[in-house]
Amino acid sequence: MGLSLETKVIAATAIVAYFVSKRWTSQRGSDVGRLKKPTGGHWLWGHEYEAWSTTDGEFYINNVHELGQAFAMKGGLFILTDVTFASVSTSVYLRRTSCLVEFTLLAFVNGLVHGGVVKQSPDILAVADPAAISHIYSKHPYEYLKSQIIRPLIDRLIGKSLVWAEGEQHRRQRQMLAPVFTNENVKRMDEEVHNAADKLVDVLREHIQSERITEKDGSVTVNILEWSCRATLDIIGNVGFGYDFQCGRSEEAKAIQRSWRELVLMGMDFMGFAAPLVVRAFPFITDLPVRQIQSQGEIKTIIKKLAMQLIEQRRAMQNDEGMKNGKDLMSTLLKLNEKAEGADLDQLLDHVCTFVMVGHETTSAAINFSLLELARHPEMQEKLRKEVSEFVGSGPGGEPTYEEYQSKLPYLDAVCKEG
Repeated sequence: MGLSLETKVIAATAIVAYFVSKRWTSQRGSDVGRLKKPTGGHWLWGHEYEAWSTTDGEFYINNVHELGQAFAMKGGLFILTDVTFASVSTSVYLRRTSCLVEFTLLAFVNGLVHGGVVKQSPDILAVADPAAISHIYSKHPYEYLKSQIIRPLIDRLIGKSLVWAEGEQHRRQRQMLAPVFTNENVKRMDEEVHNAADKLVDVLREHIQSERITEKDGSVTVNILEWSCRATLDIIGNVGFGYDFQCGRSEEAKAIQRSWRELVLMGMDFMGFAAPLVVRAFPFITDLPVRQIQSQGEIKTIIKKLAMQLIEQRRAMQNDEGMKNGKDLMSTLLKLNEKAEGADLDQLLDHVCTFVMVGHETTSAAINFSLLELARHPEMQEKLRKEVSEFVGSGPGGEPTYEEYQSKLPYLDAVCKEG
């Protein structure tokens, strides 16, 4: 006996209602799904492509103005869940091809064959509210885990140190390193910061004068990104490890800057945008036994080699009173890891690598973006220049002291905090 038309209609309606409600629930079940969302968004890459392809955070700035300080954006690609992959066949294929599209298709089909479930990538939360950012990063950092895209990349680039760690491991490492960053120790760094800034001014002046000779009109264009990196690398080298990168002139400094520049340029290419999304869709990629994937980053290799030399030098001088009482980063790490070998030594080297990169690259990026905004707002640039040039400090040559920087130059302090 066949089903009546009414029964078929009810059954069809129930099936449609089930899938619609399931999709609605998956979107609305999350707080992120309740937020306003920008219009548009690529059918495959979501809003992530638009965010990547615009300059200087334009996508985020425009949407913060339009949607508020917290909004949702469509995630790119998809995610594959509940799947056990045939890793051997996939890794063999990876050795034969470097085509991201072909591999994505292979992994997608392989996942379906092995019982995987394909889901649309969940919406992404974009936050610009200072209170919310403080809640995430300062008050409840262990409730917000790093993306599965990020941790493998951090490991390849700088190792399993503070930036990579989560939960109890992060808490333990942070507690171990806290003595390095007391107010007293930070104040001691002031002289090295001044020295690095003075050295940068001298080298930059020399560069401009030599370039001016070759230019017909005497004008010189300087890419400040390269020069700010030189200064911040000098600072972290001296205050952290007692090593002089010679304002970017040492071989190690040149190698680090070259490798970092290549990484940044890679991230500006479309493949640099798409690759992390593929890793998010197929997290198992990072565990495949493929040389190109498992090989360590050049920056990590360079700094670890240098760090090992510095550790050996410090250990050879361990009976020196100055070394025993040293409160710089290297001295503190060595006191806590006096006989580090094997895995402990690897973590010690990862700490050095992390602080060399994080200690100089993030600072130079903040300086560069601050300079960019000052260039866009010449009236603010002039106000800042006036405050700094007219102030006479009580330090050598009228330079401001550490305390005067904190309390006597309010506009400079505001610019630095905003940067």
